Amino acid sequence: MGNVVPFQRRQARNLLRSFIRLIPDLVKLLYRLVTDARVSNADKALLLATIVYVLTPIDFMPDIFPFLGQVDDLYAVAIAVLRIINNTSKEIVNEHWDNPLDIKRIASAIVEVSHFFLPLSIRRVLTGRASSNVADFRPSKQ
Repeated sequence: MGNVVPFQRRQARNLLRSFIRLIPDLVKLLYRLVTDARVSNADKALLLATIVYVLTPIDFMPDIFPFLGQVDDLYAVAIAVLRIINNTSKEIVNEHWDNPLDIKRIASAIVEVSHFFLPLSIRRVLTGRASSNVADFRPSKQ
């Protein structure tokens, strides 16, 4: 039983590594959603803030640290995407997503596995900035 958590953490690391490769596609998705008239101005402001957060080297986990520096970026993007899906529709998000993978499942998985690597305080700050409905985005297990 003692090997379960390290095994899960290793699986989470591998999954997040595969998602890190999607960061350019995810940023392109956010940009396209900013230009969509069906997305509210409040959501557009969040999307722009998320784009800036991802593109700037100064954030909670600086990008100079391989892997960990990208996990908080992924988490911020995932929270923003889930908020847009909740506030508009999955169909609108899918119109702008070029990848055949299910964007909602990807975003949900990022939120779920990020808890292995991001301290709770950072997750709370990033989640709190994205939604007043924080419970919608938290993974079921802490």
